[in-house]
Amino acid sequence: MAKTSRCLFVVSAALVPFLLAYVNRVPAGHAGVPGEANPPCSPCHTVTLNPAGGGVSVELSGGLTYSPGQTQRVTVRILDPDTARRYGFQLTARTEGLAQAGTFRPGSDTTLTAQAPFVYINQTASASIYSFEWTPPDSRELVRLYVAGMAARGTRDSRVYTTVVELRPAGTPPALRAENPVVNGASYAAGISPGAWITIFGENLAPAGVSRIWNPATEIIDGRLPTSLEGTSVTVNGRAAAVYFVSAGQLNVQAPDDDATGPVELKVTTPSGSARATVALLRHAPGLFAFSPQRSRYVAAVHAGGTLAAPGDLFGGDAKARPAKPEDVIQIYGTGFGPTTPPTPAGIVVREPAVLADPGALKIRIGELEAPLAWAGLVGAGLYQFNVVVPSLAPGDHLVVAEIAGQRSQPGLYLNIAP
Repeated sequence: MAKTSRCLFVVSAALVPFLLAYVNRVPAGHAGVPGEANPPCSPCHTVTLNPAGGGVSVELSGGLTYSPGQTQRVTVRILDPDTARRYGFQLTARTEGLAQAGTFRPGSDTTLTAQAPFVYINQTASASIYSFEWTPPDSRELVRLYVAGMAARGTRDSRVYTTVVELRPAGTPPALRAENPVVNGASYAAGISPGAWITIFGENLAPAGVSRIWNPATEIIDGRLPTSLEGTSVTVNGRAAAVYFVSAGQLNVQAPDDDATGPVELKVTTPSGSARATVALLRHAPGLFAFSPQRSRYVAAVHAGGTLAAPGDLFGGDAKARPAKPEDVIQIYGTGFGPTTPPTPAGIVVREPAVLADPGALKIRIGELEAPLAWAGLVGAGLYQFNVVVPSLAPGDHLVVAEIAGQRSQPGLYLNIAP
């Protein structure tokens, strides 16, 4: 199997076969590695493999990650309901291709057993807990630890427990930028609201080189949006957010439903750690989406026929666009405009549009005039659509501002109007 930039290590601890017969000279090859003795210890013991009520576990001081070349403390624990039994183990570390992964330094009641090119560590005396040191390889590979633990009453009644522990190279923990790390996904203003799209800025928010959105075919399951991409997840006030886009420097997520308001914790978690920020959770945090050219000067608006409502040359001929005219009905899009009727939960696919719960509370101004509102509601997860009638205004660029419940969308956003 080809190696990747990540390496998974499987740790297998196999109880020293022949626990009673080989107190200080346990044979190699009984840690449960594929292709070796199966079940472990069976050549000299009558083995019951993984019976109920017992088990073997492996704990590492670095958790389930490792830094190449940095030594970790490893603890093997054997549990069996019959405490009168004698215990033993064997463990080895292998790469994904089953090559030796790192080196061991024995601790109390443990020793090394070699069978070139492999090295195993096992017991020299009966104990239910063993500790020793493991130094990972210098390469960043996928590694598995194979472990087998034995609880025996002589060779004819031996219980063997096996497990595999997967370790990945530790990355750099995520970090959120110091100023405004969490903003409205449309307005880029501070303050978020339940169900709204939000954008998170920082470093190491996803694996290096990753930059993608969710895969609708494989990652939206039974209408539920994914809450993790590439190992990155986000919570707001302890509730999982839907994750749409991940990259090392930016995340786009949908805030979960929440009745709370005020300061709450937002937490980004990756396999390498977590980062936190305090954000203001509001009932409404309106923001209008914008077309990206010209530093997002123009509001994202669409004519009824699908042509973009913008200057004709805004996209350099890559998209059909024409300015709006007075009396045109155009569609404007935003996020963070609050509850709908019927209620629409966050984190799910929106299959039917839902109108704003209080459309009378919404005002959209174009230039100095309030634009008549033909319809306002939710048309997608976190996405609101407003059908507005363009008021009679002179040709040129006119400011567009939406206001609901005393909260306004971002300044500096325009609609281009032609004669």
